[in-house]
Amino acid sequence: MLQVAHLIPLNIKVQHSQLRNVTIVIFSPGIGLAVISANIKRITDRMLQVASETLAAASPLANTGEGSLLPPFTEIAQLSKDMAFAVAKVAYEQGLALELPDEEILAKIERNFWQPEYRQYKRISL
Repeated sequence: MLQVAHLIPLNIKVQHSQLRNVTIVIFSPGIGLAVISANIKRITDRMLQVASETLAAASPLANTGEGSLLPPFTEIAQLSKDMAFAVAKVAYEQGLALELPDEEILAKIERNFWQPEYRQYKRISL
């Protein structure tokens, strides 16, 4: 049994690799972005809970009963930013980061969000 979306128990079959991807693809970037953008001193259980709730709110399976447990890959960047904002707000509430207006938090998250930029690849031999 996996608990998703407002701690409502759901009986679903999920591949282990899919759950591992949550940590690698979603949690690490979202929480890391919050730590860097808000200068968070330490991560608390409440911050992890808010990160989980943010992910659950984006889960097609949890919200509609159909589809994938995880949101589409195309939505991961925005989900990471949303998670960073939610975690930063909790950090401010808990006195673990300097409180800033929402607009400034969002601007810092955008400024610190990594955008991959690759050089054009040109094959020169077989």
